[in-house]
Amino acid sequence: ELSIPLDKTSYAIKSNPSLPLLNDLHANGSGFDCASRAELESVLSVGAHRDQLIYSNPIKDESDLVWAENNGIKYTTADSID
Repeated sequence: ELSIPLDKTSYAIKSNPSLPLLNDLHANGSGFDCASRAELESVLSVGAHRDQLIYSNPIKDESDLVWAENNGIKYTTADSID
C-alpha cells in the first residue's frame, strides 16, 4: 500500500536542500523526492517518515540501494532493469 498520498507533493531535495526548508516542509506533511543517499539522510535527520520518501535517481549505486533497503526506504524509481 502506497503511504504517500497521491494528492500530496513530494519535494525534490536537489532544488534546495536547506535544512530549515526541509524542516518546514516536513512539519507541513510534505513527501520528499531524494536523488542520493545524502538527500535521504538529510530528510531522515529532520524526522521525515520512511514511507514519505522516494529514492528517485534513475542511476543508483548498488551499495546505496542496499543502504536504502536496510533503512526502510520502500519506494524507488527505475528507467530500466540495468
